Amino acid sequence: MEVSVKITAVDTAKRKLTLLLPNGKKTKVKVGPEVVNFDQIKTGDLVTATLTEETVVYLDEEGAATPDGAAAMVALAPEGAKPGGLVAGTVKVTATVAAIDPAKRTATLRFEDGHTETFPVRDDIDLSQRKVGEKVVFLVTEMIAISVKKP
Repeated sequence: MEVSVKITAVDTAKRKLTLLLPNGKKTKVKVGPEVVNFDQIKTGDLVTATLTEETVVYLDEEGAATPDGAAAMVALAPEGAKPGGLVAGTVKVTATVAAIDPAKRTATLRFEDGHTETFPVRDDIDLSQRKVGEKVVFLVTEMIAISVKKP
C-alpha cells in the first residue's frame, strides 16, 4: 500500500509538519531528532509512505525449528539528502496442529500462548498426508519506507 501526502506547512522550531491527506483533511505530525535532514523539508514537498507486509507459512521439518522471535532494522537517508528511511521487522511464530477437518479443509492450530485458531487450507495441500502434532511456522515481515520528494 502506498500513500502520498503534501506538506502544507513546516514549523522548524517545533519540528512539526502540516500534511494534506488524500481525503482532504490536514494533520500535524512531530518529526523526531532521528530525521537528521529535517532542514531539507520544504512546503510543497511530497511525503510518500509505502507499507509492505508478507506472510510465509510452512510446515517445519522435524527438529529444524529455531526459537520464535523477532528481528528489525532501520536505515536512514544520508546527511544532506532529502529525509527518508526504511524500517523493517520480521516476527517468527510457531504453532502446533491441534485438529484437521478434511471435509471443511481447515486446520486448527495451537499457539505457544495457548490460544487456538482455525485456518482454511489451500486446495493443493493433501490433508491426508498431514497429522496432528506437526509444527507450522509463520514468518511475518512488515516494512515501511518513507521518502520526501519535490513535487
